[in-house]
Amino acid sequence: MEAWLLADPEAISKIVKHKVNVGNPEEIENPATYLDEIMKKCGKRYIKGSEQIYKLAKHINIENATHRSRSLKKFLKTLKDP
Repeated sequence: MEAWLLADPEAISKIVKHKVNVGNPEEIENPATYLDEIMKKCGKRYIKGSEQIYKLAKHINIENATHRSRSLKKFLKTLKDP
């Protein structure tokens, strides 16, 4: 799920208050650690499995994220058309 959050770097940038550049989120070996490193730059932490993921997800633009993440796009399509 963290890779899907990283698929909208504009949303993450707004949360951490600085520009975030993310390559292909699906190629990041450990997206949770990568997200934590981004959060550390603004004095915050990302803890995998915490409620924090829901707070971050509220800011994600699904349309932007699906353009950058094939797996998210496929997942959402499966939910719509099982």
